[in-house]
Amino acid sequence: MLQSDTFVILVLTLTTEATVGYPSHLYEWIGHPVTWIGRLIARLDRTLNRETWSSNRRRLAGVFALVLLLLATGLVAYAAPALLLTIGLVGPAV
Repeated sequence: MLQSDTFVILVLTLTTEATVGYPSHLYEWIGHPVTWIGRLIARLDRTLNRETWSSNRRRLAGVFALVLLLLATGLVAYAAPALLLTIGLVGPAV
């Protein structure tokens, strides 16, 4: 995908969500990707940011948390378009 295509998709996506909004029934059913990331960050913070740990261990745990977040985001960013293309003409529209 060209960078200009990505920009067009970004603008269309932001315009659509600003105009239509995120459907409340969908939010109640699966939530929103921003809340998913927020919950993951909160869980990693509770698990990996212990005050009893040394600053070096906490720093290393923070790097680990960052890598996990980037991997999760990258996996979804890679898999979602591939999966959507498998459902025919509806996929690119979604």
